Parts: sequence; structure tokens; C-alpha cells
Amino acid sequence: MAYTLLQLRQELAKSVGSYITPTISAYTTTTITCSDIISHYADDYFNGGDLQVQFSGDVFRITDYVGATGVFTMAAASIPALSVGSKVFIYWRFLVDELNNALRLAVKDWRFDESLSLSSNQARYTLSSSHLQTADQIIGVYQRTTASDDYNVPVKSYHVFDNAGTLTLELTEPFDDSMVIKIVYRAAYSQMLTGSAFDDATAMGGDLWSHILLAQAHLFRLRMIGATPQDRNWWAALYQDAVTRIKDDIKDDRRSAGRAHTVNWLSTRQHRYQPEWWL
Repeated sequence: MAYTLLQLRQELAKSVGSYITPTISAYTTTTITCSDIISHYADDYFNGGDLQVQFSGDVFRITDYVGATGVFTMAAASIPALSVGSKVFIYWRFLVDELNNALRLAVKDWRFDESLSLSSNQARYTLSSSHLQTADQIIGVYQRTTASDDYNVPVKSYHVFDNAGTLTLELTEPFDDSMVIKIVYRAAYSQMLTGSAFDDATAMGGDLWSHILLAQAHLFRLRMIGATPQDRNWWAALYQDAVTRIKDDIKDDRRSAGRAHTVNWLSTRQHRYQPEWWL
């Protein structure tokens, strides 16, 4: 299955009890009324939370909520023309940016670099800085006969090192300079915002369960880091519980989801994504 950041954010928010989707019954440039939740929540219950408009994707900070009328007031809002009957997404215990950060840390994006051209009698090659920032991003190095050939043969003997600030690949076994080299790497966190960015419209593959488990752990860890001393132990306990569930999940049959490493797994024309099983 493939999931957008929006879909994963909604699932993550649901898993921590921080997500509802009321229906717009009326709106102004600064308020949105959702009559279907009238008297369901107390005054100010959603204050400080985020409201995302399904119609446009815009996110607004909630400054006031009136339980008796279902009216949300937004900070410095200029709400676009909406459609009565459409949905809004409400996030309040964890904000949109917090959820997105946790998911970008949890979901690992496997990308390809095929810019390397081999030359005869040359064993060392400078790696593209636009693709790779550190050597530990590299998952594997493969070769094939042509750029359109999906059959990838692992390069079993190679070394990547930092050569005066430049990442360098050294092939330590005989090679055919007519072959095409494919470097498979895991995108760094900063790269999740660029290129094939992980956003509300771009889908990522992998196992939903493992994505959410890992994102919960990152979410609690980030809250723990920024918490006041009196709250830190609470977030630390939630984080530890999430880590325990991840470890238990590794023992479960779910651990095989999305983890196949076969020679033909690396298609030339599409990205593959796989969750990590550690933080």
C-alpha cells in the first residue's frame, strides 16, 4: 500500500486521540462553523490546535472554540471560499508540524542515484552531493548492463569514505566500465522536503502499522525533549512504551512486511520505500 503524508498524519493523529473531521455548515473570513459537533466539546477545547481545510489544504491556528455553537475562530485568518458540507481536519493535542516531523523521521524514503559513469582503469568515483550527505545513507550499490535493464546485480565489494569532505566510492573488485551503476540510498530528513518531497500529495509505500508505531515513538520523543521538568517523565514513559511495542512488533509476523531484498527488487523506473525497525 501507498500513503500520502496527509493520510499518515490523519492515522497518526487518530492513534494518539488528536483528530476529528467535522463538516462545515457555515463560514466567514475568520470563522468556520461545524454544527455537527455542537455541545460535543467544551468551550476552548480546541484552542491552540490546527484546523486544515479539506477544500484547499490551508492550515489555520485555532484561537477560540465555542462549544454551544460549534464555531472555530482562526488567528489572522483569511479563509478562502469554501464549500458548505465539506470537511475540515482538526488536530489539537499534536499540531500539524509536529505530526509531519515525526512522520518524516519515521518513514524512510529509498531513492536512486544513477549519475555515476564508470571509466576503465578507474576505481574511485566522487559521489553526488545532491544525493548523498553521509556514507551511512547508502543501502547498497548495484550494476546492470543498460539503463533500461531492471535486472540489478549487487556490487559485493566496495568502500565509501569521506575524502576531504567529499564522499568517494571505491570499487574493490574488477568491473566492466560498460555497466550502469545504481546507488540505493535512504533520503536524509532534510531531503524529505525536497526533490521527491514527502508531502500531502506524494504517496509513500510501506507498512502502515510500522509507520505509525515509529512515528508515535518520534512524536513522544520530540515532546519529551521540549517538555518542562514536571512533564518530561510522562512523555518519557510514553516514548518507552512506544519503543517496547516496536521491539515486540519485530517478533511478530509483521516484521516481514516490505523488507524483501532481492536482486530484481530495484526497478529502474519507480521508487521503493521501506520502514526502518529502529529509531
